[in-house]
Amino acid sequence: MRENKSDSSLNAREYTSPLLDSLRGSSRSAGPSRWEFLTELKRNFPEQTILGSGDLFTAHDCLRMLAITGVDGVTVARGAIGNPWIFEQAQALADGHPLPPPPSLFQQRDVLSRHWQLAETLYGPKRTGAMMRKFGIKYSASHPGGTAVRQAFVRTRNQNDWESVLAEWYSEDLPGVYPTAEAHQVAGSGNNG
Repeated sequence: MRENKSDSSLNAREYTSPLLDSLRGSSRSAGPSRWEFLTELKRNFPEQTILGSGDLFTAHDCLRMLAITGVDGVTVARGAIGNPWIFEQAQALADGHPLPPPPSLFQQRDVLSRHWQLAETLYGPKRTGAMMRKFGIKYSASHPGGTAVRQAFVRTRNQNDWESVLAEWYSEDLPGVYPTAEAHQVAGSGNNG
């Protein structure tokens, strides 16, 4: 928001700049998002559909952002990397249902396999190994043996390595765990609240 100007004097560039920034609650992806910016933006433009994002690592974070900021919806970015179940979980909470259980190891294994297949289709076998390693590391946060599984994914270089990790760590259908917010944060990011 610009100080010393009325809303009616904003030109298109001045108006859209804060709206584009609002997708994260700030204009840069480093550091914690500023949910107070989203609150101010929604208060000043109540008729506009405002979507918030930034520091949404759990289903509870999504609902907390809605409640605190008043935005119309949220978009999950880093919090969905390795945790595609966050959408189903947030929807359940929004509908007044209890948080669904974390995905079982077989459910995780199926998604991990499918993710590899899709990446290989898009990027080819040579690029997929290095790319998928970082995703495997994120997925490991939902495994009860997360630290060891993470280390196994760190060592993957190709599809054979990937499938070996799945065979070793995802062969028994144990319950999964909810990833912690810390598991999905990067240096400099933080959770508001």
